[in-house]
Amino acid sequence: MAEGFIQSTNQKRCEEDLGNEYFMNLLSRSFSQDVKRDYTGDIVGCKMHDLIHDLAQFVAKDEYLLIKEKKEESTKDTIRHLSYDVLREDWEVPTSFLEFERLRTMLLLTHSFLCRMDHPVFDLVASKLKFLRVLNLSNSYMTKISKSIGKLKHLRFLDLSSNNIKQVPRTITKLHNLQTLNLGWNSSIRELPADISKLVSLRHLNLTCCNELERMPSNLGQLTSLQTLTNFVVDEREMHEKKASTRISELVELNNLRGSLTISGLKRLRSNPEEVESAKLKEKRHLQALSLYWDPFLFPSGEVSKNASDELILERLRPHHTIKGLLIKRFCGERLPDWIGNLVELRFLGLMDCSYLRSLPEGLRNLRSLETLSIHGCPFSADDVRQNFPHIPYVDII
Repeated sequence: MAEGFIQSTNQKRCEEDLGNEYFMNLLSRSFSQDVKRDYTGDIVGCKMHDLIHDLAQFVAKDEYLLIKEKKEESTKDTIRHLSYDVLREDWEVPTSFLEFERLRTMLLLTHSFLCRMDHPVFDLVASKLKFLRVLNLSNSYMTKISKSIGKLKHLRFLDLSSNNIKQVPRTITKLHNLQTLNLGWNSSIRELPADISKLVSLRHLNLTCCNELERMPSNLGQLTSLQTLTNFVVDEREMHEKKASTRISELVELNNLRGSLTISGLKRLRSNPEEVESAKLKEKRHLQALSLYWDPFLFPSGEVSKNASDELILERLRPHHTIKGLLIKRFCGERLPDWIGNLVELRFLGLMDCSYLRSLPEGLRNLRSLETLSIHGCPFSADDVRQNFPHIPYVDII
């Protein structure tokens, strides 16, 4: 998508669906093989046949370049896609690649070694490589993003995952063509730019394992093209007097969401459980997996006590009946809602630290697609669960 290789003539079909069709056609012709799938059945990895790989390298030799350390660099004007294969921990990003001023792609393959893209080098990238569409700086141990990122006007795909970034500069919102922003595994990020709604082309926002994220930016709900939003943190509105709070109702218009969504901090809604219904999760028919955390972060925050409001909250968080994965953590009610028994395509159900649950829904007997029931920190014995729900192939209880 970022390179413009997917062209749709049908406005009703999104580029993601068309790209998936391309991939499945290649798979059927053995261009790709050995696919790996997640528990929802989606393909998450594959291999390319050696002969196909050799052919691809031959066909693309004038446009693609892989530079390894100590290897003489090419200066061909035709190079559009560049990768650096970094093998040493003390390697520094050279500036010689700036000769390729027509670059569309720049990948830094660091293998998790210490490789710094400091501000002076980044500023050079932003000033010289103005036509970049794809920039991958994952695993580069970055702690800050240069404000000059806003100069890359044509950028469509930006991967800053697995770094030590604490703050995303506001200038990133100048990237009006940006479709994919991957900030996953930056555990120190606390907030996103307040005016993120200016990223009008954004379709994929990956915040996986951004565990310190305190709130979502206001007007996030204006990004109605979003198909990926991995995390949504419920705001504690009595905090931050100077900043507009983000309500869970920001999710109401995001009906194109796919993949996995985690909503955390649900205990902050106990004083107003009616507000939860405004999220309209049951209208998000493309979602594959939903995780519901009552704590604001992935880790427990102190002792919990029974709370009847949690049952009202969970009742109103009913997802579309085609969801395939559901995880509930730190829920403090006594019973789960009946709608769980209507999730006819559910394959995975996880319950973690739900200390006050008295029983499991009888509707679980109707879920013939359910393959895994994982229960950790809940008052149920393995023997009782297996006896009452013998049709579930794998039951994991700790």
